[in-house]
Amino acid sequence: MPISHVYAIGRIEARFPRLSVEKEFAQAAGRAETAGQTDQQAFYNVLSKPESRYLARQLCWVLMIQGLETYIVQPRDPRDFDRLVEAIRPQPSPHGHRCRDWYAGAYRSAGVLQRAHGPDRCL
Repeated sequence: MPISHVYAIGRIEARFPRLSVEKEFAQAAGRAETAGQTDQQAFYNVLSKPESRYLARQLCWVLMIQGLETYIVQPRDPRDFDRLVEAIRPQPSPHGHRCRDWYAGAYRSAGVLQRAHGPDRCL
């Protein structure tokens, strides 16, 4: 497939592509201190720990545009997983929203964006 760049504004979401990955995450979350945190805070805190970073590579990363699952993000550079994890960091906005917009075009090394309805769909 030829490489092309996409410039889009949307929201990144992480999905568990397999039950085994979800169970592995649950074990890591059980070892982490997540008491009193929202699900989103706990999710971010587990993935941001160096010992759990391998889980970020196993997740399916979806770029949502206007609420639609539009692209599957497949990083080429391992450092891009750090950016994806940061994209899901809970950040309250002045309007009370707890999501972060992600400008896909800003990360030229972010790898491959596939249409979410394609044959390799993990949703």
